[in-house]
Order: sequence, then C-alpha cells, then structure tokens
Amino acid sequence: MNFIKLNIDEKEKLNKYFQKNTRKCCEYSFACNFIWQELFNYTYAIIKDCYVARFKRNNQYIYNLPLGENQNVIKAVSAIFDFDKNAIIRAIEQDQIGFLKENLGNIFEFSFNRNESDYIYLSENLINLKGKKYQSKRNLIRRFQDNPDWVYEDINAENINECIELNLFWSDERHINSSPDMRKEIAAANTALAFFEKLSLKGGLLRQNSEVVAYSIGEKLNSDTFVVHFEKARDEIKGCYQAINQEFVRHNCTDFKYVNREEDAGEEGLRKAKLSYHPEIILNKYEAKLKC
Repeated sequence: MNFIKLNIDEKEKLNKYFQKNTRKCCEYSFACNFIWQELFNYTYAIIKDCYVARFKRNNQYIYNLPLGENQNVIKAVSAIFDFDKNAIIRAIEQDQIGFLKENLGNIFEFSFNRNESDYIYLSENLINLKGKKYQSKRNLIRRFQDNPDWVYEDINAENINECIELNLFWSDERHINSSPDMRKEIAAANTALAFFEKLSLKGGLLRQNSEVVAYSIGEKLNSDTFVVHFEKARDEIKGCYQAINQEFVRHNCTDFKYVNREEDAGEEGLRKAKLSYHPEIILNKYEAKLKC
C-alpha cells in the first residue's frame, strides 16, 4: 500500500470520491485532510477504488473508514487488515457498524471517544435563533450590532490577509505558545487561508469600525450538510462570535439542512459553547480494531 501526502493539484482527481460522499463526519473532505496533513502527518492511498486517509497515533496507524462504493469499502477494509493486523479504522458512524458486521462478521471491537463527536445543527436554527433557549445568543448579537459601523463581507483575495492578521491577534490574545493544540489549530487555519481559492472554500468576515474582528471558513460536505472548519473572533468584543456564527450560516448555508461544526477535542469551554447552540445531532464516531 503506497500512502503519500496530498498534493493540492490532485484535488480535482480525488473529488470523484468526495463528491459522492453521503457521510456527515467532518473528516470526509479533501480540504479537511489537506489542511491538517502537515500537523498530523496525514497521508492517503487509493485502495480497492476507495480513498483512504491515514495518520499515526502512539506509533500505531489509524485509518479513516474508506470512502467509496459500499462493495469497495468492504474490500478496502479487508485489504487494510490483511496489510496491517494492528490497524484501527476510525470515523465510523453508528449505522456503519451494522454494515461492517453484516459484511465482515463479528470480528471487530468497537469504541468511541466523546471528544471526537461532531456537533451538527439545523441551519435554520443557527440563522433564526428562535425561542427562549436562544435568548442569550440574540442578546449578544444585538450588543455587537449596537455599534452601527459593522458589515459582513465574503472572504476574497482583497481581504484574506486581514484574516491572517486576525489569527496573529487571536494567537497573542490566547497566549497560544503555551498550548500545542492551539498552535496546531492556528497553523491549520493559516493553511486554509493560504490555499483558500484552490480548496474551493467559502468564507465570511465581520468588520467593526473598518477592522476585521471575526471570520469563518467552511465548505460543502455533502448534499445536505455544510461543514464549518474555522471560526475566529476578537474575544473582547461582546457578541462577536455569535454574530459571525449567524451571519456566516445566513450567507452560506441556506441550501443545506445541516451545519457540522466539528468536534470539541475535549476542551470544556468549547464543549459548553457548542452545546449552548443545541445541536440536532451529536455524531459519535466509532473506531474498530480486530478482536484479540
């Protein structure tokens, strides 16, 4: 099996796999794999006409569930375990457990890590923020909009460098040098901005008093789900995060039923924030390894 690094010039060639994706896991986009590959040493291979991403964790190879036609997925999973008996297959949704058991038998031990569960929302809820449960969000957005000199813009070649500057400000504000995870996140966000056009990403930003104070970046994941990869805002500006959340979804997600806002990585503050938007689905993603 020849696993190699993703090359931006291969995006169109590999899109034949991603364009047929029906899964809601955030991992199943070319951009997601490309953005994080340097930080997590992602590589990929085409196995039995399936796209397979792989990285290393604690000296063990971890493979995303192969992406392709169902019959080829089973062939690819079998090929992975023939090649690597200690392999772990990850990003398995609940209904795919039955699919694997039905086709390969009761040979796997399944587990999941709550820190890796995706938060998936109804787009209409994020846009409209109706009802008492969203009252605090509406109040914070009004507080942001009390300053009348604000505007939403699509991210483009003319303003993208201002988003990179916001990353620098955010890094200083959060003192990320003391947090390896935050350093990785900002590095990935800068990669997304550097390859923004080539990755076909969508982005939006907020200005206040002509200065960029927030931005968000995402893309189409499948026919009914949009995934938000990054969202950054000035912490000291009240309502800034809530405003970019609402405006970005309003401008980019009306054609999608769901918005996947990815994982919380076990960070308590981030988990609390994501739960406060009342996800429609908390998507548990399972791992599978061969039974001993």
